[in-house]
Amino acid sequence: YAVGGAPLVTYGMGADATGFCGTAALARAAADSPAFAAPVFLYSAQQFPAAAFPQSPAWRCAYSFHAIDLFAATLDWNAFAYWGALPYIPGATDAAFGAALRAHWRAFLDGNAPLAAWPEYGQAGRYPVALLGNGTHRNALSNRTLAVPQYKHALCSAYRSLGIGETFWWSN
Repeated sequence: YAVGGAPLVTYGMGADATGFCGTAALARAAADSPAFAAPVFLYSAQQFPAAAFPQSPAWRCAYSFHAIDLFAATLDWNAFAYWGALPYIPGATDAAFGAALRAHWRAFLDGNAPLAAWPEYGQAGRYPVALLGNGTHRNALSNRTLAVPQYKHALCSAYRSLGIGETFWWSN
């Protein structure tokens, strides 16, 4: 989080406490349930936009944001225009990120699973999360898929033990 300073730390804490941790809790419940037979896959978008994304006239988001994955995969970078966002012209890293997402989605359609770099969640208790994108390296390769076992498990457990965010987990 050092790249974006205090605003990014605050954003990251909010995203974890109210978004990722709840999604991970649902994924773990499904993966561990003997009544749920379908495989479970979990990812976290780690993509920084090629340039600051104009969420509104007053704020340009320089780091990963909610829906960046959907914008990249569908090639609809101006979906937020409805809420007043300014136009955005995607860069090469944005295009590479979208292509990687579409490749995973295509693999789901063709074979009921993403590409091999994205393992099933709950694999023998490892609970790997696929991190998709370039992370904090704005100009780095954006078609990366990195599987990380127990990703943010300790952080989400700490939030849960403190009652932080749990009331919002089911709303995202």
